[in-house]
Amino acid sequence: MVGLTSVLFYVYPVSVLTCEYVEPNQVNCRLEERAVGLIPIQKTSIVDLKNASVSKEITQVRRSGRTERLVNDRVVLQTDSDEVPLNSFDETGGFLARNTADKIKDFLRSQPEKPLRVWQATWLPLGLSLFFFPIGLLMLYAALDIMFCGGKKKKVR
Repeated sequence: MVGLTSVLFYVYPVSVLTCEYVEPNQVNCRLEERAVGLIPIQKTSIVDLKNASVSKEITQVRRSGRTERLVNDRVVLQTDSDEVPLNSFDETGGFLARNTADKIKDFLRSQPEKPLRVWQATWLPLGLSLFFFPIGLLMLYAALDIMFCGGKKKKVR
């Protein structure tokens, strides 16, 4: 169980986007992928952010002899020369993608002094991982206790 939740922590990372104005018309960002929102996995620099938009990704998947259509919404950061995608949201999370893109657009329009910080995660796997990880640790402790201590405790008189 500990191994499974550790894999979920890594497979479903949290994206943390931090943007700030370095000049009146230039916004630079740092995109960090973090396991459990804490452990850095990957860092990307985004120079001169211009816009953010939401794109729909439609994929066909064959399950049990049927073809199903999966729709994912993805926030895409746009610079003069590149597009950088953030985590994707499934169909039920489309409002989260639009909300994230709107926050970034508002930041670009208003030019605040404080940096923008946006967290984006696939919350269901992350929530399951956070719920089961402590349970897995307790089970591991109990198993090690039984293996090495024989599960026997001395009676105190």
